[in-house]
Amino acid sequence: MVLSSRRLDCPWPGPIPYKEEDEPRFFGRDEELEQLLFSISTHRLSIVTALSGVGKSSLLQAAVVPNLRRGREKGSELGPVLVLRNWGLLSSGSPERMFIFAIRREIERLTERVQGENESQLRRDISALARVPVPPEQDETRLPIDILLDYVADLCNAVGGLILIVDQAEELLGSGLGPPNRALEESVLHMIGELVGADGPPRLRVMLSLREEYQARLKPLGGVVAGLEKRIFRLDPMAQATTRQVILESAQVAGHSALQEEELSSILSWLSETGEAHAFESSAVDLLRLQALLVYIFEWTAKNVAAAGEQAVVIDAAALSRFREAHPGGNLGQHCLEYYLEGILTEGDSRSGNDGMTSELIRRTVARMAPWLSSPGGFKRHLEESELVGNAVREDLEALGVNAKSDDLRLAVDHLRSGTLQVMDFEPGSEFELKTRLSGPAIALGWGINEASLQVLRCGLQAIEALERGEVLKVGQWGRVRACELVHDGFGPALIGWADKQRGTLRDTLASVVSRRGETFRWHDIGSDRESLLIANVCWLGCNISRTTLKRTVFRQCILSGTIFTDCHIEDCLFEDCDLNGCVFRGGAWSNVTWQRCEGASTLFDGLEWSDAAFESSVLTGATMIGLDLAGKVRFEDCRLTFAQILEIGHRDGGRLELSESDVRHSLFHDKDASWVDWRIAANGWREGLVGDVPGAEDFPVKMKRG
Repeated sequence: MVLSSRRLDCPWPGPIPYKEEDEPRFFGRDEELEQLLFSISTHRLSIVTALSGVGKSSLLQAAVVPNLRRGREKGSELGPVLVLRNWGLLSSGSPERMFIFAIRREIERLTERVQGENESQLRRDISALARVPVPPEQDETRLPIDILLDYVADLCNAVGGLILIVDQAEELLGSGLGPPNRALEESVLHMIGELVGADGPPRLRVMLSLREEYQARLKPLGGVVAGLEKRIFRLDPMAQATTRQVILESAQVAGHSALQEEELSSILSWLSETGEAHAFESSAVDLLRLQALLVYIFEWTAKNVAAAGEQAVVIDAAALSRFREAHPGGNLGQHCLEYYLEGILTEGDSRSGNDGMTSELIRRTVARMAPWLSSPGGFKRHLEESELVGNAVREDLEALGVNAKSDDLRLAVDHLRSGTLQVMDFEPGSEFELKTRLSGPAIALGWGINEASLQVLRCGLQAIEALERGEVLKVGQWGRVRACELVHDGFGPALIGWADKQRGTLRDTLASVVSRRGETFRWHDIGSDRESLLIANVCWLGCNISRTTLKRTVFRQCILSGTIFTDCHIEDCLFEDCDLNGCVFRGGAWSNVTWQRCEGASTLFDGLEWSDAAFESSVLTGATMIGLDLAGKVRFEDCRLTFAQILEIGHRDGGRLELSESDVRHSLFHDKDASWVDWRIAANGWREGLVGDVPGAEDFPVKMKRG
């Protein structure tokens, strides 16, 4: 089961910030709310700081903003409130221009929201704000800061005052944009100082919300704002007792779910089974995981425990016992964040109408996008959309022979989004060379390099859309520039953990439209006793598959040249019309395995246990079979075994080797005269040059050894 990205009937929002419309189910921050409202009403600048994940954005959106709006409806002279966020585009322009853009974007959002609503103060305020002219983007006659100050003053005059809540202000100071940029930082602080200083718009209130570690960088504002330290409010992690109360109250308000204190204690104890050094009480990020875990338990219970047609979802001791049996092991909070990601991609398939091939390629792309979205320290990064897509698909495009330089990829992504990209530039090659750049779906659909390249890029854009739709990723736009960032720092480790589990799996490998070269697959047990699996048209060159069980699997028209199978158990499998030239099968066992019309020149079979294997109409010229253990019948029929070497073959009772109408000319077969070898070759000359040993081999000073 996967976790839905957002359930409207669930008492808890999941691992995403509470929104303004979530106010009825937001609890536990009454005292902090009063302090922040008082600070806004009395100071031109207020600052709230906290560790990442404590709930700054939730408090602002689901508590502070609704209360300010109600106050405005009752006649507050503070003015309407605008929430400014998504600063990942800052690198695309000056801080002042970005601030103007953020204000305008929020006015547009609220304009759309109040459409169709009854007459209200909010509707009148937004209408007045929308009528204020936006400064032109290019104005060389004035300084950017003067343009911003005049625009904000005009907004204040239009509605009698204005409150700007600058959420995630650490991004304004350069968080996620790479190495520290002191010039940018100084420019941003100067801008804020001018806005809230004595000469700034007199009826403006500004609240900054930022991560605690960035608080020290605000020190220069002390020269503009007297008593700066007194304006800073530190939001502490929610105490566990308060958290308990909040979770239970949310369930009670929802009215269609039940959760008691004792069951909640069990859930909290599971959350602490992470193996990490910190406990729940001291970990801010655990609040994100707790939300993920609660929603997952709710949905799992609704699906697996609640009676059909039952409206209420009761999370009692019996339900939790069944849930725990189905989910052994620790770190459930982290796993639930990964289930959340699975749910996003699954829901995205149904909403977008993507076919199975496209959906799987989108998953594969997300797995390669994940490492670029989070820093090694676990904080989110900000990247332009074209850069993020380029980083995720560059490896595949290079394998296709496409020019994958950063600037060219950025241009290609921009043209693809605008619908003007039709042809990709790729290196020419022979028909065989071009074919072996493709794999799986691309070959099945008869694509060329161009079609496959365009599909890889399209899925990069669709991967971003899926993550944005699931509220894992935020995408902002300024002109033609689109920037991406995670909604929350806490998603970074979960996304990377999920991606690491995907890469190299069978599902991930089969999704590729690009041939895999030299890749080590991370497969486990493939196939089952009940259902057969078809793997068709894949191209894996020189790859590695080890310690894997393959059952009831059909490889059809596959190119597996040079691939190494180490200690694999292959049972009830068929290789049909496959290119297996130069493959290595070392160790492991075969049971009821058949090759039909396969090319296996120079293939090495080393140290295998063979039971009931058949090679039919296949080419094994120059193949080497050494150290094999025949536990059943192995049959070669209508095969070409010229120049092959069959050495050191052991056999058990009933083990037999049958060669029927096969060409074994000039081959070396140590046991060619053994009683367990059945020769059924009628054609004259097909055993010409067959020898049982190399004359004079005993005179060699060093013997060749297997392996």
